[in-house]
Amino acid sequence: MFPEYQDALALNKFKKGQLPLYISVNPIGTLCKLHHHDFAELSLVIDGFGTETVNGKTHALRPGTVTLLLPHHMHELRCESETPLRLFCCMFDIELMTGSKYESAINRTLFKLGTALPSYCDLDKAGFADAVRVLEELQAEYDGDRFGRDAVMRAKLFETVTIVLRRMLELQPKGTGDEEAVDKEQLSQALQFVHMHYNEPITLGTVAHRYSRHVSSMSRMFKLYTGHSFQAYLHQLRVTRAATLLATTSMPLTEVALEAGFANYRTFTRVFRQLKGASPSAYRDAR
Repeated sequence: MFPEYQDALALNKFKKGQLPLYISVNPIGTLCKLHHHDFAELSLVIDGFGTETVNGKTHALRPGTVTLLLPHHMHELRCESETPLRLFCCMFDIELMTGSKYESAINRTLFKLGTALPSYCDLDKAGFADAVRVLEELQAEYDGDRFGRDAVMRAKLFETVTIVLRRMLELQPKGTGDEEAVDKEQLSQALQFVHMHYNEPITLGTVAHRYSRHVSSMSRMFKLYTGHSFQAYLHQLRVTRAATLLATTSMPLTEVALEAGFANYRTFTRVFRQLKGASPSAYRDAR
């Protein structure tokens, strides 16, 4: 199944200078098809029951289930109750969470989602009440135009994310502290960095330096835990992004290559053909 790409900025018609965040209460009658987007997403089930599949893993949805997704995590929701699922949906630019050194612990934990941490959890009664309260306050600020609106919205976003991450950490078994666990945690951080910056001119050396590892050590760690070399993993991300652009836009091929992170057009066409079995133009024509 080919996931739908949702351009959050275009769909919500953000104006220049507007805080890149929006919140709403959404009903899911039967199915919200497999999709992904550039924004991070926090959703909280208020009513109803169903399932959600995130990056191929399915979990139950019930009142109090909260899901926190990083950009381009793919997910699908299904309602399995007579009445629609109702959930808060808060979409935001991940950069809103990374602008201050004072929240570094939150930032590090956030980027473990989908790897070292699950993408969802069930809040306890007190946590559910707290999350609903803060999201309702965030919704009121979003719908209004009071002085300091953006600052309050960002603060409420941090509060909600903190409530969720605290609960996720509480539910995790205590780590062993062995070398393998350290490697996996560091690779988790490295993978999240690559997923956020794959369309920029990054190299294995860039990533190794960022996490104070020797290039050969980072290379072995990538191969051991992902089954792919760093370059192959990066190419897969870039080609996936390019394929989405080819299928959903009329951007010129050279612009698609640059947007996906390929500085050299010949490299783009060669790698795309290797992974997709067709040239970029043929792939677009076949959609």
